[in-house]
Amino acid sequence: MKKRQKTNYLIPALLLAILLGGCTKAENVAPGDGPKSTASVTEAAVKTPDPTDTATPTATLSPTPTKTPVPTDTPTPSATPSPTPLPELTITMAGDILLHTGIENDCLQADGTYDYRSIFANTKDFISSFDVALVNQEVIIGGSELGVSGYPRFNAGYEMADALSDAGFDVVLHATNHALDKGKTGVINCLENWSRFPGIDVLGIYLTEEEAENQIVYIEKNGIRISILNFTYGTNGISVPSSAPWMVGPLLVNSPNAEGKESAVKMITDLIDKAAANSDFTIVCPHWGAEYSLTQNASQREWNRIFYDHGVDLVMGAHSHVIQPMVIVNNETTLNVLKLNFDPDQPRELSSDQMLVYYSLGNFVNWTEESGEKILKRMVGGMPEITLGLDDKGEVVIKDFNVRAVVTHVATGKNLVSVYKLEDYTDGMAGENEISARAGTELTLDYCRDLLNSVWGDLWR
Repeated sequence: MKKRQKTNYLIPALLLAILLGGCTKAENVAPGDGPKSTASVTEAAVKTPDPTDTATPTATLSPTPTKTPVPTDTPTPSATPSPTPLPELTITMAGDILLHTGIENDCLQADGTYDYRSIFANTKDFISSFDVALVNQEVIIGGSELGVSGYPRFNAGYEMADALSDAGFDVVLHATNHALDKGKTGVINCLENWSRFPGIDVLGIYLTEEEAENQIVYIEKNGIRISILNFTYGTNGISVPSSAPWMVGPLLVNSPNAEGKESAVKMITDLIDKAAANSDFTIVCPHWGAEYSLTQNASQREWNRIFYDHGVDLVMGAHSHVIQPMVIVNNETTLNVLKLNFDPDQPRELSSDQMLVYYSLGNFVNWTEESGEKILKRMVGGMPEITLGLDDKGEVVIKDFNVRAVVTHVATGKNLVSVYKLEDYTDGMAGENEISARAGTELTLDYCRDLLNSVWGDLWR
């Protein structure tokens, strides 16, 4: 099915800018007016008194006075207007913020409060450099009054919201399988705490039915209007409160194409249709897939096609706690980016009938209590680097994309847990990462690079 055409919000604005920029100021001259004469002839009749002259004296002409020409200013040529710059918008997203007990203990201060800012201290500048930064806040922020806790039922202190704001995030995604770990009270506490940050949009959990019915975030920056939606596959078997069935957004049911799933699918596609019809570019952030699997499953592939058919342009997934492939979807096929020969020296521009998918960005931060070599892959994640712009038809498309690799560093102490871009991480730091003792094998830079190459090829940085 061909993607539905969307309203282009940019063309009228661009035409107006071009028209205004190309006009020059004109003098207000009435039709037929010309320059005034600089000289005139004046007649004067002069009588010479002569008592003997009885005839009427003859009039004589006095010399015509010549006026000195008034100098006029030479008009200054109008400056050639600078071409209107084409709009661009940059986007990134952090993967799972998975606050295990070791991380909570690391961030606990002597006075009983929490300070999570150290988690983002080494990526804050990178995050803040984007026009729009999203984050998958895996665990509910229900506050210390509900008991700060790690696995299996997570809960973070209110200070986590301060840290996310300080790091530069614009959109927080709460539609996760841990959204109801502290029940209805946890969701209420979390959203009331977020009201302290009016500049941050929160998706995935809702206080009122009205909020749930309008669960689309629209952001307009640099002349580009994007829409964002957030869904989860479930809530770990914890039932949504019967008094507030809308508290967590509609679920991504398993096997959406199976008989009997039509109603559940329509709830989501109706929202996507609305978002696509009211923006230049639509993003869906699904919480989906199998935990710890480096590959996507059948349900993810089915939802992918549904997203595409309803006008989605970009999918950035979470939940698996490990990285998963990137694919490009078009009318007929889904292609793993590993099979596409992009020129490494040129921007990777996609067309308007292509949808880019990051199946999973992996963990942004975690310190699992599990052990064994299998846990090493959970320490590596990625943050997309996406640039939107206009194609030659004036439609908003992806002009370039890749993914920046990140790694979690854990160590016992206070505020020692932090996330680094892999390019800033050294062999010496990797040798001090305490996850190696729990894994029974050393986390090395070579291990991280090999993992990234196997899943993302040369598209990571």
